[in-house]
Amino acid sequence: MDKFDERSVGRGLAPAASAPNVLPKRKHPRLKHYDYAQGGYYHVVISTKNNQPILSTVGRGYASTAVEVTLTDIGQECKEQLFALETRYSTVKIDQYMIMPTHIHVMIAMDGGTAGASPRPTLSQVIGTFKSLTTRICNQKDNVQGRVIFQTSFYDTVIRNHQDYLATWQYIQTNPYGWEQQEELK
Repeated sequence: MDKFDERSVGRGLAPAASAPNVLPKRKHPRLKHYDYAQGGYYHVVISTKNNQPILSTVGRGYASTAVEVTLTDIGQECKEQLFALETRYSTVKIDQYMIMPTHIHVMIAMDGGTAGASPRPTLSQVIGTFKSLTTRICNQKDNVQGRVIFQTSFYDTVIRNHQDYLATWQYIQTNPYGWEQQEELK
């Protein structure tokens, strides 16, 4: 899984329509001509519905400079389901992750091969499976029907080379420090 691609993804919404009751047209967040089933590394960000802080808490650890992330029950299930993807899809490896209060950063390596029932799972299929199973299991455990845990889509970046890989790795690992600093400013 050492393949890197020279492309990345842009995101966002199209400008708001001029009519006040018309919602902005969503841009498709994936690259148009990119094969998301091919081998490579991807940085994925999955956000909670309405950015609700339901996955973890971030605070000071025992050492004054340490920041500690404590998972909620939903966050713990997210962790379990992330690693269950490696069993479900033999072509997928969770290389790095961080579960923040309102979102999850995950670096996924895909080798582009076949994976059981899904001949060549795409990144969207893998993330859809994660979100669906996590939501279903959490709702069953909490005896809740119809609760939506995650936003509809997700953000991704194709990791193009070793330098991007190292920068993404560092970004994911240091994300709690940025969160903790933002909380101090509030």
